[in-house]
Amino acid sequence: MPQYIKLTLLLYILILNSTISLFKFTFYDITTNSKPTNKKVCLIIVDGLRLDAINNMPFIQNLIKNNDAKFAISVSDKPTISRAGYMRILTGAPTDISGISSNNQHIPSPVLSISDLAIKHNLKTALCGYFWIDELFPFSFHYKKTYFIRDGTTFIDAVSIVNSFKPDFLIVHPMSVDNAGHSFGGSSMQYKNTASKIDLEIYKLYKQLSKYNYDIIITSDHGHQDFGGHTKYEENTFLTPFVFISKNTNIKLTKSINQIDIAPTLCDLLGIPKTLYMTGNSLLDNQNITTIRNVHILNPNLPFEYNLNFSLFITNILLTIHLIIYFYFIRILLAKF
Repeated sequence: MPQYIKLTLLLYILILNSTISLFKFTFYDITTNSKPTNKKVCLIIVDGLRLDAINNMPFIQNLIKNNDAKFAISVSDKPTISRAGYMRILTGAPTDISGISSNNQHIPSPVLSISDLAIKHNLKTALCGYFWIDELFPFSFHYKKTYFIRDGTTFIDAVSIVNSFKPDFLIVHPMSVDNAGHSFGGSSMQYKNTASKIDLEIYKLYKQLSKYNYDIIITSDHGHQDFGGHTKYEENTFLTPFVFISKNTNIKLTKSINQIDIAPTLCDLLGIPKTLYMTGNSLLDNQNITTIRNVHILNPNLPFEYNLNFSLFITNILLTIHLIIYFYFIRILLAKF
């Protein structure tokens, strides 16, 4: 092989490596320190559960009334759709950072999720939920039961996984409330009855989780309008419940929290690190992401999105150079053979 082809190939490999590693090691893999807690956490995302639907969930209401659970209003950002909501809850990154803003984006998450971070720190993860979550995080769960149309066995599967594997982090994601909202509207009796049925399923799961001292968070990706749907940004679509069931007394709940506060809170509960993409604040008194983010960004006085975009810009320049050399190298090979 001629010397200039060898040099071109070497240059191609070096630029390819720098393209992948620049962004990875400047933002993607930078995290806070881990603080192991040996806790187990179950996150229940009741799809499409608007704030006032909790009035039709007597088990949860009794927990709150008896101070066995803490309650706050979770405020969603735009857009109030499922994939964007899953991303905000499970990565702590707002939509303008994650880029997942449509339910038609059938792509893996570009941002590390809570489950990814848990796996990196040798925790067992599990999912019982709709396949869209698995699409976003395809390599994030040791055990999973997903469904494509109806979720009739979601809680049964969750109980089975808890008893068999005792995962450190479990996501349970029923869709029946959302289906009722789309079919009948968020103010309909059918919607309220479905919320009541989910409340009973949560109670059954709670009894099993209590045996293994799980902390439990119950929330939703979005709500529903009175006559169905949730793409319009109004209180019934962007206000959802946040319920925390735990003996942990360190959590600080105000009347409302941001949806992106849930992910860093989960990190502190599990004792795993936070990523630079988490722009919300943990509800616990543990390490905040702001300090480490300021160390690694170009200009702390500018929004984090600016620094992220700058890193992406540099990465894309390298990628462009890499592509030019790649096609040049291919042309040389084609000319030779």
